[in-house]
Amino acid sequence: MPLGSGPFIFDTAEWFSFKVSVIARGMPPPRSLVFLPNGDMLITRPYPFDFGFNAVDKKVHPHGLQATVLFLLGIDHTKMTYDYSGRKIRLTDTSGELIHDIIA
Repeated sequence: MPLGSGPFIFDTAEWFSFKVSVIARGMPPPRSLVFLPNGDMLITRPYPFDFGFNAVDKKVHPHGLQATVLFLLGIDHTKMTYDYSGRKIRLTDTSGELIHDIIA
């Protein structure tokens, strides 16, 4: 259903009302919404980062990113385990590999 031109006024159950104005169209779904003290709403959206699942290029797995952060903290991610249901589980599972491109 297409969104109209607005502005739209919404009434809440707490006897408040707020106005919504369309300022941009064609954006991806928002990542989060925050209501500011002055009544405005801040909307954050996904951004194509240099690493991770939404990367433009050089995509890495989160386990690799966690392994790299642990390495920078001086922790060997292959030895950092915890017991779960009788098994030794690693934070980086079995696929965590260091990402040398982001280590300067």
